[in-house]
Amino acid sequence: MLNSLMCFAASALMPGLGQAFESRWYEAAAFLFGTVFAYLMCMPVGVGVHLWSSIDAAAFTSRRRRAYALRLFVHK
Repeated sequence: MLNSLMCFAASALMPGLGQAFESRWYEAAAFLFGTVFAYLMCMPVGVGVHLWSSIDAAAFTSRRRRAYALRLFVHK
């Protein structure tokens, strides 16, 4: 929970930072440059992409945690 919140907050401060925190470098670069491009084209679209970046960072963290817990449960 705390890691998901940290990733969400990091991406809220700067798009892609939450993905970089999870070592997802290509996604981090894509969200950073995509959000900058979207803000330059149209402000509401930029806000949407920025929000998408934050939600993706938090959601990926919780999916990774669930997959790890399942893997530990299955292999024992």
